[in-house]
Amino acid sequence: MTRYDKVILLGIDGLDPRIVTRLRAEGAAPNFDRLWRQGCGGALRTVTPSQSPVVWSSMATGTNPGKHGVFDFIHRDPKRPLPYLSVCQRGSGLLKSSKYVQPRKNAAFWNILTDANVPVSVIRWPVTFPAEQINGRMFSGLGVPGIRGTLGRYSFYTNAPASAPDVPPESLTEVDLIDGRAQTIAQGPSVRGMTGTKEATIPMTLKLVGGRAEVSVSGNSLTLAPGEWSDWVRLEFSVGPLKKITSIVKFYLLQSRPEFKLYMTSLEPDPLDPAVPMASPTEYAADLARKIGLYHTLGMPEDTKALNDNAITPEMFAQQCGEITEERFSMFWHEFEKFEDGVLAFVFDTSDRIQHMFWRDNKMDENLSVVQLTPYIRDHYILMDAFLGRLLDRMGPDTALIVVSDHGFTSFNTCFDLNAWLVEEGFMTLTRTPAGLNDDEVALYRLVDWSNTMAYGCGFTSLYLNLKGREGNGIVAPSEADRLTRKIADRIRQYKDARTGNSPVDLLARREDIYSGPEFENAPDMVLGTAPGYRMSWQTPIGGVAENVLSRNERHWAGDHIVDPATVPGTIMSNIAFEVDNARVIDVAPTTLALLGLQAGEDCDGQPLSVRKSL
Repeated sequence: MTRYDKVILLGIDGLDPRIVTRLRAEGAAPNFDRLWRQGCGGALRTVTPSQSPVVWSSMATGTNPGKHGVFDFIHRDPKRPLPYLSVCQRGSGLLKSSKYVQPRKNAAFWNILTDANVPVSVIRWPVTFPAEQINGRMFSGLGVPGIRGTLGRYSFYTNAPASAPDVPPESLTEVDLIDGRAQTIAQGPSVRGMTGTKEATIPMTLKLVGGRAEVSVSGNSLTLAPGEWSDWVRLEFSVGPLKKITSIVKFYLLQSRPEFKLYMTSLEPDPLDPAVPMASPTEYAADLARKIGLYHTLGMPEDTKALNDNAITPEMFAQQCGEITEERFSMFWHEFEKFEDGVLAFVFDTSDRIQHMFWRDNKMDENLSVVQLTPYIRDHYILMDAFLGRLLDRMGPDTALIVVSDHGFTSFNTCFDLNAWLVEEGFMTLTRTPAGLNDDEVALYRLVDWSNTMAYGCGFTSLYLNLKGREGNGIVAPSEADRLTRKIADRIRQYKDARTGNSPVDLLARREDIYSGPEFENAPDMVLGTAPGYRMSWQTPIGGVAENVLSRNERHWAGDHIVDPATVPGTIMSNIAFEVDNARVIDVAPTTLALLGLQAGEDCDGQPLSVRKSL
């Protein structure tokens, strides 16, 4: 393989090879086509399960999840058991969000490059929080929390709560407008003190002037017309004696009268004074802000939750996505201008969020294949194609380019509730029926009778046995584990959707059949992959249980990839003529290293892609 001085590894989350092929055929993606023809292009086999945290971790390490230890977006503490986010794992400290641990347990390609003294910059790669010290710069991607310690939570202010029935209580603030004026608060991080935990807050004044709204908060004063976004606003919270923490937010006034509706984004870490370790070196976050201006710092800043709750409109969400993409372009070119040798690894992931939220707007055939793309998705693909064209024009012959995605997309029309199925089949017992209860009331296994439960679902694809000696209330003897997993698998295979006659679950894999490595014992006992059109319910991942096994997905989030991985391959393209007919996600890291004349670690499961021989 020819050695290169410079390698650009460009990730575009969710870039679907079938959509790329369609747009190439239409002549609408000339630069994807140019790269494809210049070097290579094709489908990229993803891993099991096809969840972004799992796949990007496998791509970074070249290993199966049994070695890097990220198995699902949500893991569980077996002793309790309670679910927790795999991508943002908190330690302890006075401020709840003050200490974090790295979810990935083995070396990524940037660690190998650092050990070899090769420069490397890793920007917005998922599951890189907290940022690691490497021979270059790192800015964490998916996993960076807001200053409230979660992956993001918007705020919605209104004088008419009944007009926002889908906004949850933790996001909703009712304001009492008297003579067009109201006093309220901006809620900040939870702080542990001598007398317990309390939430830091900042006073906020709202005032209606004509059809506009004046917002005064933390020394800032801004005036918004309906349908207008604010610029960035910095908020400063007191979190202890002589201790302050700053955040950045944006406001959007949906309407002022007669119903007042004001949206505030999640409290994102301020890059000029980061409250969380999202950059390495630490000053890189501020240096970048001084170069390109303030920017979104959350690991997933696109507010899919607010759109699902109908707190914002599809048009607002699209505007937000457009702004984030332009920020990423600025970040990339900032790095590109300084890129002299080594590896530049950069991930764009708004493409994933747009497809999640606008997939239902595509025209589909009976096989769930896209017949016509919605402009929201089509325009974003074309935008990324134009960016690629600019990059190709500016690259020199000493630069190798690999473009990859972690998965493709399909429809999510029907929810499959694994825990409800386990109850129906007698593998789980509840203390009461979930009928009439909301998601919070059934979450965290509140309804589960562990003394009579043999298995439970957690996360988007994971099934665990209630195993003696491992689970805190385990009842299944280890000697019975194999028999039980086979019995559960047989039963799920027999289960049919009464409405369609289809099987909701296509893939049932025991952990010993797909995983190996030091983290094997932390793996789910079984991994499920639903059929296209189905996905795990919204309740199962957080330890909840729905009233019915199957239900219609009514949310805006109607496109997904957490299905049988074989049905949602990713994409790979390069200016090098690699053999990509059988390319796998785990081959990306060893291929990147091989281009620089380096070898992957001994635990690597992937292989460098071979180069096609010239005729």
